[in-house]
Amino acid sequence: MHGARPLPPTPTSARVRAVPVRRRALSWWWRWRHHAVLRWSAVALLAAGCGLATEHLAGVLDSPAPASVGPALIATRDLAPGTRVAPADLRPAPEGAVVPTGGEPVTDPDEAVGRVVADLVLAGEVVVQARLAPTGLTGVAALLPRGHAAVAVPLADSAPSVEPGQPVDVWATRAPWSAGGLDALTDPATGPAAEQVAARALVVEVGDGVVTLAVPDEDLPATTGALLAGSVVLTVRSEP
Repeated sequence: MHGARPLPPTPTSARVRAVPVRRRALSWWWRWRHHAVLRWSAVALLAAGCGLATEHLAGVLDSPAPASVGPALIATRDLAPGTRVAPADLRPAPEGAVVPTGGEPVTDPDEAVGRVVADLVLAGEVVVQARLAPTGLTGVAALLPRGHAAVAVPLADSAPSVEPGQPVDVWATRAPWSAGGLDALTDPATGPAAEQVAARALVVEVGDGVVTLAVPDEDLPATTGALLAGSVVLTVRSEP
């Protein structure tokens, strides 16, 4: 039985020609793929850059900034808390006057005349609604921040000197001899001799032997309870 006839050998020139053809094909494919990746990467980076630029621009447009105002009014003199605004205290703001951040300017003298100043307004400042007490409020009620109540606290001879607008802490105290002497200061059964009942109450008025405080609503029960049960001590902090 005869074996299969062997195929004739491929000419060397044909093999040489086939190798460059395959190499050129592979080289073209890699170049196309490489450029495609670069193109899509560039497109992705450009889209991301446009998105960031759009977001930044939107944030700039939405962010509030002090703006020049037209028909606003400025104070002709310093207006301290408790001052009732008079017509001579106001005049039109010059061109380019700036409204304090977050303030709604008073544009009509009738909106301010007769109202009580709740927060200091300096001469030349644009008068804003937030610095004035609501219409109809006078006296101590006009000086109270929102969410506060006025409490009169007797001043002891050793009390620190306080001024209107100053924040103070209020402490309820009891005489140590009323609960077992000095040893009671550390007795868990009787508790401490002093306990803070209000933090950062605001001094509204200072009279002869008494100070009126604006106490936050949440501290009002403890403060009034301490006044009824004994005495209170005011302390002043160094930080504003």
